[in-house]
Amino acid sequence: MGIGIALLALLGVGLVVSVFDDDDGGSDNPTEPEGIVREGDDEDNNFEGTVGTDLLIGGEGNDTLTGGGSADTLEGGPGEDLLEGNAGNDSILGQADDDIIVAGGGDDLVAAGKGDDFVQGRGGDDTLRGSLGADWIEGNDGDDSIGGGFDTDTLLGGAGADTLDGGGNNDLLIGGEVPGTPLSTENLEALRDGTETLASILNLTAESVIPLEDDNAADVLNGGDGNDDLVLGAGDVGTGGAGADVFFAMAEAAESESGPSTITDFNGTEDALLVLLTPEQVDGDPVSIDVTNEDGDAVISVNGQPISILVGAAGQIESGDIGTLNGL
Repeated sequence: MGIGIALLALLGVGLVVSVFDDDDGGSDNPTEPEGIVREGDDEDNNFEGTVGTDLLIGGEGNDTLTGGGSADTLEGGPGEDLLEGNAGNDSILGQADDDIIVAGGGDDLVAAGKGDDFVQGRGGDDTLRGSLGADWIEGNDGDDSIGGGFDTDTLLGGAGADTLDGGGNNDLLIGGEVPGTPLSTENLEALRDGTETLASILNLTAESVIPLEDDNAADVLNGGDGNDDLVLGAGDVGTGGAGADVFFAMAEAAESESGPSTITDFNGTEDALLVLLTPEQVDGDPVSIDVTNEDGDAVISVNGQPISILVGAAGQIESGDIGTLNGL
């Protein structure tokens, strides 16, 4: 099984398997309790797992691998692959080229590999990692750990207390949720085939890429190297890292029990801060944005209510330095 068995050993996953050699690439028995092992060839393989613990390995084509109801291992290989884990605590490896990976339910482990990959965690406490390429990685429900890689990545935590690390280059990190249309298998295939774009499928516009409604969970965002954009809701902790970073503080945090966000490394000579206003604030009376210096920190307030604390940044920023941005 080559790389697949090496991955299996690395992850410490034990399988009791039966191997089927049918020509259509599907599972002979989707109810096989012991699981199956399937390895593809140079064609576009379509493998479907069982209720057991499966090992599905694609070949060099554009493969579709679908896990079953247990803890499956999926490895895409070269080619633009569509990998879906479904239920269970799955381990998914994208490898080369631009892959689409949907981990599904369970606490999943995903390594996207090279290429500009789309990764979606959905339910469970997932560990999702990009690598080389400009990746889009969503955690969705659960307390997820999300890492970018060495290119310009977009990391979305979703619901739950998430940890986001952009890695190298210029990244966009959002702890909360981005409004849009939930992705189905059909539009995932359209995304891979190039007949749809991510923006069109999710109904994203220039305005809606920045979310307004906070998930009210305490997320941890680390931009890493590069010039990063970090969107911070109530209770979130953001570290820009090296580079000239832009922090977006959500004004909605003023009304949250989670309290203001925290920015650990704001540098007044390099970084910038913008406040994301609510629709009521946009349509209502002008808002007042103030900066007070408390115990060495700069506290940012909207209409007298703190929304963000800039640790150690007292004297580095004034209210006139802070811009505003309309939310949804």
